[in-house]
Amino acid sequence: DWFRNTMMTEERVDGGLADLVFITKAGQVTEIEIKVSLSDWTADRHKDKWAKPRPHVSRFFYAVPETLEAKIPPSWMLPDGAGILVVREDEFRDYVHETKAARRVRALPFEHSRIADIHRRAYFRFWRSEIRRLRRRFTDTRTRVA
Repeated sequence: DWFRNTMMTEERVDGGLADLVFITKAGQVTEIEIKVSLSDWTADRHKDKWAKPRPHVSRFFYAVPETLEAKIPPSWMLPDGAGILVVREDEFRDYVHETKAARRVRALPFEHSRIADIHRRAYFRFWRSEIRRLRRRFTDTRTRVA
C-alpha cells in the first residue's frame, strides 16, 4: 500500500542498488528487483549484493513481465526465500500477480533518520522532474509563439 508505506526507486540497501523498495512505518524493507529478460535475471545471481548478508531486507521479490513467466529459472537459481511478481499489461492498467510468495525474515528496520532522508530525496526528485517538465512546456510555448 503506497499510501501507508514509503516507496523509493533506485535505493541503496545493504551494499546493493534496489530497483524498488517499500518501507513500512516500522522501517521494515521489502525489495523488488525488476527483470525484463531471462539473461538479465540469470545475471542477477552474480551481483555483489548476494555475497554478504542483507540484514535490512525482510522480503525480496523479483518483478517480471508476463512474457517471462514461462521462463522462470528453477528455484535453485533464485536467492533463498525470494518471491516472484508477474506484471501483466492490458490497455487500461497493469496487474501484478504474486506467483511465488517471498519468505519474510527477521530484519533490522531502517532508522527514522534514514526514512526521513529518503522522503527528502523523493521530494527533490519530484520537483526536479516537475521543473524539467515545466521548462519543456515553457520552451515549446515560446517556440510556437515566435
